[in-house]
Amino acid sequence: VRVCVKMMRISHITSNTGALENPVQEIASLIHVNKTDYDGQRGRPHVTGFEEAVQDSTYLYIISPLYAGGDLISYLFQQREKYQAGFPEAYALRMISHIGKAMELMYESQIVHRDLKLENTVVLVDPDTGTHTYIVIDMGQAVRIPVDPSTGQLSLVQYPGAFGTTRYMAPEVFLPEPGAPLDLVQTE
Repeated sequence: VRVCVKMMRISHITSNTGALENPVQEIASLIHVNKTDYDGQRGRPHVTGFEEAVQDSTYLYIISPLYAGGDLISYLFQQREKYQAGFPEAYALRMISHIGKAMELMYESQIVHRDLKLENTVVLVDPDTGTHTYIVIDMGQAVRIPVDPSTGQLSLVQYPGAFGTTRYMAPEVFLPEPGAPLDLVQTE
């Protein structure tokens, strides 16, 4: 079985407490989104799997499945060259559908990715059928949304600052005042 190993130097993790990437949150998010679901299946479609996290005296290793198809931005460039401009609309609809399903599964797990971008989506190609599946990876900036224990509803999240990659951020990330909830509702 081939796997992907994300290596992080422990001294860098402990000395850089203000870093955007949080390996503890990443591992917790991966475990939570990959818990056994209602059908008894381990993992979730369209969201990266999780094998194990281990450490030695120098590194923390996060082990996940290897998706050998490469990232989505490289795939799109290859397709553009192949089709000499665009590519079939059905391909785009499938990509968008899979990424939307990943976001839905993460929402059901009360997880916000916070760094969704083409480089954090990979292509998995079934060697027998050629079917493409698109999978969201890299949960390094992911965070769980707290649930209000009295209502069971997701709590408002106070503005934590800008996370992710600037070119991919939602515009509302730049608007709130510090301490304002991100779930702003217009009232008249």
